[in-house]
Order: sequence, then C-alpha cells, then structure tokens
Amino acid sequence: MKTITFILLLAGIMLFGGCATKVTGEDGRKYQPLSASEVQRLVNISRISLKNSLKRRIISRSEYQFMLKNEPGIRITYRGDRFGTAIISWQTTSRVLEFRYEDDLTATVIAGCSFSTYEIPEHERGIMPDKSIPGR
Repeated sequence: MKTITFILLLAGIMLFGGCATKVTGEDGRKYQPLSASEVQRLVNISRISLKNSLKRRIISRSEYQFMLKNEPGIRITYRGDRFGTAIISWQTTSRVLEFRYEDDLTATVIAGCSFSTYEIPEHERGIMPDKSIPGR
C-alpha cells in the first residue's frame, strides 16, 4: 500500500509540479519567464547603477533614498525563454527613473541596457501612479 501511495505521489509531482509556468509573449507563443530571483537581480543591478548616477549627480540624494525604500514598477515583455525586454522604473513626485534591459535577461553582462529619466508634467505631479499599469 505504501508503494502504491508513493508511486501516485511521485506521478502527481511529475505531472503537476514539474510543469513550469509559461507566459505568453508578444507573438502569442508561450515562453519560460524569469524566476523571482532573476527579476530581483535586475532590480539590484538597477539600484547599483543608480548609486553610480548619484555620484555623477544625474539623480538627487532624495531620489536615491526613494529608490532604496520603494519597490519599482516592473514590466517584462518576452520574445523567447527568459529573453526580451525588462523595464524597471521608479516614479518620484517629479520624475521617473527607468532602466531598460534588452535580449538575454539572465546574461552575466547585459549589453542592451539603458537608463533614462523624464520629468512628470507639473499638472500631474502629486498624482499617485496607477498601480494597474505595470512599470508606473
């Protein structure tokens, strides 16, 4: 009886537990998404890069502190297994700090990386971002 239970348990794990979650890409195909730790790695890379931006006075100390205390908006578009575009952004009261990663999102060195900031129009300042829109 224990053998049958063990076999059924093992079969259930293989059937349900072994199936990795897939996400639908822009082309309608199913792809292997980044794991939570891989997404966190992109957030950590962004935070380290912003620390360097602070030294070069691209961002202010208060923006840097805001970024450390708050989780970013994350939007990922897949074009392959763990491959595509990831946008990591923080919206302060006056501007948005945004990192864009392209192609192999798990590479040791991500060649397609860019950083941009843009001002929030005066009439929109103080309005909390819509949490239903990823990355905002």
